[in-house]
Amino acid sequence: MRVGHPRSVPARWLVAAALISTPACTHRDAAPAATPETPAATPAATGWTRAEWLAAVDGYVGDPATLPHLGEPAFARLVDPSPWTDLSWTEFGDNLEEITRFFPAIKQLAAVARAHATVDEVVELTLLEFDVERAMVVAGAEFVAHQPDDDRRATRLDGIDQMRLGAAMVVCGLLYEAIDAGDAHRATVVTRLTDPASYAGLSRVHLQLVVATLDDYLLPMVRPALRPTYQTIRDAVAAAYAGRTEPPSPTQLTYQGIAPAAPDPSHPTTIVSIGGGYAVDVDRSALAWRVDVTGAAGQPLAQHWVEARDGEVRFEAACFDGMTEAALVTQSQGLPGATLVPSSVPGTWITFASADNAGAVRILSIAGRGCVAIVEGPPAQLDAARGDAFLTSLRANP
Repeated sequence: MRVGHPRSVPARWLVAAALISTPACTHRDAAPAATPETPAATPAATGWTRAEWLAAVDGYVGDPATLPHLGEPAFARLVDPSPWTDLSWTEFGDNLEEITRFFPAIKQLAAVARAHATVDEVVELTLLEFDVERAMVVAGAEFVAHQPDDDRRATRLDGIDQMRLGAAMVVCGLLYEAIDAGDAHRATVVTRLTDPASYAGLSRVHLQLVVATLDDYLLPMVRPALRPTYQTIRDAVAAAYAGRTEPPSPTQLTYQGIAPAAPDPSHPTTIVSIGGGYAVDVDRSALAWRVDVTGAAGQPLAQHWVEARDGEVRFEAACFDGMTEAALVTQSQGLPGATLVPSSVPGTWITFASADNAGAVRILSIAGRGCVAIVEGPPAQLDAARGDAFLTSLRANP
């Protein structure tokens, strides 16, 4: 669904899919408890190539019982970032298809690890992801800088911006995971996240996401003994944020903090769009943000977004200042295969479908704004009951 979403906002539909990575930012209470001892020494191991790493991950995802653990040579190879980080911009461009396979692979591996590994092992995997995200941003940005200024440049730049967003979300994930990690692994996370070099590739708006997550959720929720440590991390991120300058833009994006994900998908988390005055229920981590724009008559307007993703399936909601429910209905009827669907739930319901993308839309008015909830993705991956639950959950926030 492409409704009123400016290019400066993270926009899946504007980005080559291979360049997108938005890892979940979640408090992993479901993983087995970590021990406070120093991590076991891992025997020396010969590193894997990227192809060997991808093949190994496919095997672990297919048979979680084979997942290696701390102290084993295979685990050392698994969390070694060098196959992915030791690359030039030319290698990035020449091997883009293989390189970008890392992102779905690490997401699948993380899902297995949350169920079969300790918190400390999950932290090691997330540190790997952070190292790779940052290296990809640097190599990818240099690659784009060497390409012609043609009609694909904007898409490439948006792809790099998505990787920056992914890196910021990985920081959030590390902060949640470190709460329950053993002392030694928590210390590793703190060292990494208080180092200014860790944020070198992130832009001002993505650093703002990390600060908001610390302010809105992490600092209030961590146990008192950890609060000074998390405040130190917050100070480091805020310093990086203050040191960034952004070019003037007709839009301004502001993130809300990322709440911890629901530990049990059968009990979704309510995400409230503070500025939009609405709420939706999601069964995984979600992003919420506000975009301030200037209307055609020069008046200030705002868009209020919430987004969650599960693989290629997207769950989105938005309310728009200055846009009516009727206007959104008209725009949505232009979707491929759009069909009005009767429903006892208030609002206008529309389904749409093409060969590779399908979904449903619910449109209604909330607090004088036109609002929409959207579920879309590859037809084979859509779950009708899950999608309906999300669409039905769009409501005014009291």
